[in-house]
Amino acid sequence: MASVSWIPATLDNIQHTTLTFHAGGELHVRAFATPFDALDAVRRAGATFDFSPERNQLRSHDDGQLVSLPAESAGGVPTDHTYCQLVASGHRPHWIPILRALNDREEGGWRDIEVLQVEGTKVTFAHDDGVVQGWFHNPRQLAAATCFHPKWHVLQFASGDTAVVSYTVIGQCRA
Repeated sequence: MASVSWIPATLDNIQHTTLTFHAGGELHVRAFATPFDALDAVRRAGATFDFSPERNQLRSHDDGQLVSLPAESAGGVPTDHTYCQLVASGHRPHWIPILRALNDREEGGWRDIEVLQVEGTKVTFAHDDGVVQGWFHNPRQLAAATCFHPKWHVLQFASGDTAVVSYTVIGQCRA
């Protein structure tokens, strides 16, 4: 019997029937038959879990429950950031972290930043608490970042636009 590997994984986003999660430094996309099926998978697995590529299953950290996944979804055809429809960190932002960051009135929530380097979709920037690396699908926008909200991983740009950065390498944009 072949051995089964389990990789630590973290929920990235759930949008209607699409679940995105990070495991092994990669973004994984799964499209469920119904929104209920997607929500039920997250309810059973939790926000952090283990992922087995061989079994195409999630394993809950809480009780070890196994959750079977639908076949891997490419999420559409490859495209550039202007036509990207992938709702995931580093791609199109979900509105909740943006709204929470914008409404945060706590002292020190938003940090002024200095962009140190942009390499493709990777940005390195500094604020008073240190240096951060993140990924976002629009490289041109990254150089214009002015503020960062570490709790919600939100960058704000000189134009007023916002983005949720990923702390891991992002995959190809999908239309």
